[in-house]
Amino acid sequence: MTDNNKNKNNGISKFLAGKTFYLVLAACLIAVGVAAWSAVASINNYVATPSEPEYTEDINSYTDNNEVSIPEAPVQNTVSDEPYESERSEPSDTTSAQPVASGFIMPVKSGKVQKNYDDTTLQYSATFNDLRIHLGVDITAETGSEVLASGDGTVTKIYSDALLGKIIEIDHGNGITLKYCGLSDTAVSEGDYVTIGDKIATLGSVPGESADTPHLHLEAYKNGKIASPLKALNLE
Repeated sequence: MTDNNKNKNNGISKFLAGKTFYLVLAACLIAVGVAAWSAVASINNYVATPSEPEYTEDINSYTDNNEVSIPEAPVQNTVSDEPYESERSEPSDTTSAQPVASGFIMPVKSGKVQKNYDDTTLQYSATFNDLRIHLGVDITAETGSEVLASGDGTVTKIYSDALLGKIIEIDHGNGITLKYCGLSDTAVSEGDYVTIGDKIATLGSVPGESADTPHLHLEAYKNGKIASPLKALNLE
């Protein structure tokens, strides 16, 4: 091959090598541009068409204006002039509902008050030789005398106490309970209903007042609180 031909071939090779480089570079730039355009188009499409929320209720249940009609509650236009008072539950203890006698009597016949009730002034105790309050009324009677129910009522308890001796408690209704203390033989049982004047026991002794003349020690409770027996029974 001549020198002229060699020179031609070398020139063509250099020319093609140079063109190939630029072609490859151009192809790369085109590919990068296409990829960038696709990414931007995808983002715009996502922003432009957000997914719609899911509804669990039937859309047909709404009105055309998407307003729901709520019925109006009735309005109370009158106000009571009566004062407010909460409901009162009936007492569980039915013994207080028993009929009550129109009056009361002394629980021992021909008895006289030996020592009255006083919850503030100290009184002398011959048994203990000291001064102390006296929360009952002492009614004198002979040992063995009949002790009577002062009024109608229900026997709630029968028991013994170290100071007051044998005791019978009777619920006489209207919140009044009497404790008949210092008894001997009892003639009633717990739960019995008695009427005014019925014999409930015989008179025994009161250990805590044994130095005094034989007597019945009577205590009264009004609505659960200690009270003067004679005032509670309207016997003063």
